[in-house]
Order: sequence, then structure tokens, then C-alpha cells
Amino acid sequence: MKNKILLSTLASALLCSFNAAAELEFRGFASVVGGIALDSDQTLRGYKDELSFKPESLFAIQASSDLGEGLSATTQLLARGNNDFDVEMEWAYITYQISNTLKLNAGKLRVPFYRYSDFLDVGFSYNWVKPPQLVYNLPFSTYEGLSLVKTGQVSVFDYMVQGFTGSYSSEDINVDSLSGINLTLEYDEWLSLRSGYIVGDVTFDASLGSLSTLLQAYGLTQAENDLKPEKDDGTFFGIGGKIDYNDWLAELEYTELEVADSLLAVQKRSYLSVGRRFERFIVLATFEKADDEANDAALFSIPLTLANGTPVVEPTSGLPVNTIVDQTVLNNAEIAQLSDAKSWSLGVRYDLSYSAALKVEYTNFEQENRNLDVSALRFGIDLMF
Repeated sequence: MKNKILLSTLASALLCSFNAAAELEFRGFASVVGGIALDSDQTLRGYKDELSFKPESLFAIQASSDLGEGLSATTQLLARGNNDFDVEMEWAYITYQISNTLKLNAGKLRVPFYRYSDFLDVGFSYNWVKPPQLVYNLPFSTYEGLSLVKTGQVSVFDYMVQGFTGSYSSEDINVDSLSGINLTLEYDEWLSLRSGYIVGDVTFDASLGSLSTLLQAYGLTQAENDLKPEKDDGTFFGIGGKIDYNDWLAELEYTELEVADSLLAVQKRSYLSVGRRFERFIVLATFEKADDEANDAALFSIPLTLANGTPVVEPTSGLPVNTIVDQTVLNNAEIAQLSDAKSWSLGVRYDLSYSAALKVEYTNFEQENRNLDVSALRFGIDLMF
């Protein structure tokens, strides 16, 4: 009931906010996804060993209006299963079409981290049940600010360049001075290439776990404070491409994420997906890899010379403090989330119509340093309306 009331309230506010003469255009999309982990007492992508439709199901409605003089407004309401289908405002922005090839967006927008960032929730737009988790894993996907988009043609390529700036804030994460640029090149409808670079000042709640106890024991209180992410320089780099040629499909992406002077691991993630189209069917295989590394610059900012020249607690191993810290980081999931994980999936997509697709996918996930080996079966239908 509260979702219906909220949806009605937001829709009414949207209608009132537009010029009475402006026409509203409504579109929607949905994903109904069910899944089950095939190993007892294990979890993969939110699925346990009981069938569930909550982790990845969603429903959305998008409203847009042409306000004249090159202005338009767009808003999107989204209800996710993993949030008990509570309705939230996912997008809300105004667009000014400066020219045929240049437009400015302002408001709440999608951060263009990945190839599918703009369509991240629109399951019909890609062939997986959901995009590869090891790459598409950042804890936020929107920001509030400005975006400038330029399109055109150079040589044999159509291009799109996007620059943006803004900020993101939540209870757990704040990113100030968030800005970046990305470039997309397309050739003859079968080849697409993309790269992007994003920076920001990152602050988030982080427990250093047993490392805090260790540093406090050595009297290294300042080192402990320095390692907590507070307005630290964050950088994100991504590159990828897609081939769709003679019914053969291939997609790949590689990303790197680093938050300087913190113990957040340097994330290096990638995937490769290869498939084949058979009329309405697409069969594909996907391999994902995570090669995260300890943030050495932060790790070795901890001095070898301990407080007052003498440790408060003598290390039982007899090793220098950096070696002990390194072992602590590598074995404490609260600190670094270091990952040597890999995953492979086999999936099938069947287009029921021009606006509905049925998908089935089997995934196996392994992570040696966490002693994990878990599989899951997921299936679902993606709709556009």
C-alpha cells in the first residue's frame, strides 16, 4: 500500500511540475528474475539454497516531456526486489538540446562507469540475466550534477564524448568533485569501442577490523586515522568493446578502481563474453576475473619504526610491523576485500517478441583466498512497455 501511495504522490508531483501544455510520454521496463544457489549454506548474487525472486527483480516507469525551446525533462521511478520493492526516484533531470550534436543534462543522472551504465537496469538491452558482477560491482550508480554530451563523426567512426561533474552522497559513501570523461566509437553497426576516466574525493565508513587493534597496540593512532578513507583521491578507469558480426557476438570490459592512501584494495576486474545468434536464440559463455591488489602506497605509509622506538606489544612472530600489517590486510575481509576471484557462466536468451526476452543462466564462482566455490541457476523475463 505504501508503494502505491508513494508512486501516486511522485506521479502527481511530476505532473504538476510540468507546463500544463506539455505532453507526457511514459515508458516502462521490468525484470522478473528467479534464482537459487546450488550449494547449501552458500550465497551467490544474493541467492541462497531456496528459490527467490527478490535479489534481482525490478519494475520501473519513466516519464519524459518536451518543454519546448530545446528543453525536456525526464524522471524514472524504480522499485527493486532487494529493497522490498520500495519505489525510489532513480533519475530526475532536465535536458537542453543546444544543437543537433550537443546537449546538456542537469539533475540526478547515471554515473557512466561502464558500457551499460545508462541501461544498467534495463535487462532487455543486454544478453545476460544481469551484467557480470565482478566488474559491475560499485556500490552506487547515480550522481547529482551536470553532463555535456557531444556526438559526431570522425573518419569512418561515429563518436560520442561525454564530460560530467557533480557529487554523490549517502549514509555510507560521499564522493565530492566527482568528474570524468568517456568516449564511445562505433563503426558500421557491428563494432563499438568505449573508454572512460573518472576521479573524485572519496569518503566512506570503513572498519579496519583487527588492524585497528594492531595499530593501537603499537601506538600508531595517526597511521590508523590516515588509512581511513576521508576525502581521498579516487580514480576509475574503464575500457571495453563489443562485436556483433554475422551472428557472432563478443564483448569485453576491463576496469581499475583505486582510492589513494586507504586500505581499500586496488580493484582490477575484467570479463569476456562470447556468443552466437540462432534466429531468436542467443547462446553465450562469459568468463570474469578479479585480480585485486593491496594498496601498497597506503600499506607502507605505516612506519617501520614504532611509537617511541619500542612496540607496546612485542610481535610474537618477530617480524617487522609492515609484514604483520600485510598479513592482517590479506586475511581480513573487513579491510581490503582482496580478491583473486573468477567466475564463468553459460546462458541462453530467447526473444519472445520485440519487447520481451526470456533468459536462463548457470554461474559458477570461485575465490581461493576466501575458500569459496558456489554455483547458482537463474532465470527470468525482461520486458519493455
